[in-house]
Amino acid sequence: MVRDWLIRAAVFCLALTGSAVAADHAVILEYHHVGTDTPAATSVTPATFEAHLDYLAEHDFRVWPLSRVLGYLERGKALPENTVALTFDDAYESVYRAAFPRLRERGWPFTVFVSTDYIDKGYSNYMSWAQLRELGQNGAELGNHS
Repeated sequence: MVRDWLIRAAVFCLALTGSAVAADHAVILEYHHVGTDTPAATSVTPATFEAHLDYLAEHDFRVWPLSRVLGYLERGKALPENTVALTFDDAYESVYRAAFPRLRERGWPFTVFVSTDYIDKGYSNYMSWAQLRELGQNGAELGNHS
């Protein structure tokens, strides 16, 4: 099945990047949609996303907030091996519905880059300001998606 092959390929790539001693780098995983009813080109299914999270946990990755990773790099401070940051572009509603509960359950930080015009206009497939506030109150970092 194509989807199974894609999962294996993604895990293999992650394994390759995570096998190096970090010191001066981290892996940053970037997502858009987490759903089955969103465009396939920019989506992972909730099951695939869960498989990614399981892989990170099973292989002792350290999930850090993006700001902490950047702070270490700016100061020239060595990063631990297998450091990873999780990010989401555009503030799609599927991130709130499917990714946020999984990440909150694990206590893992993540960053959402928000397209504010879409939120202000109330487009239906984007989070609301109330949902974004909830993310922020529960450890998510919010950044501007220019």
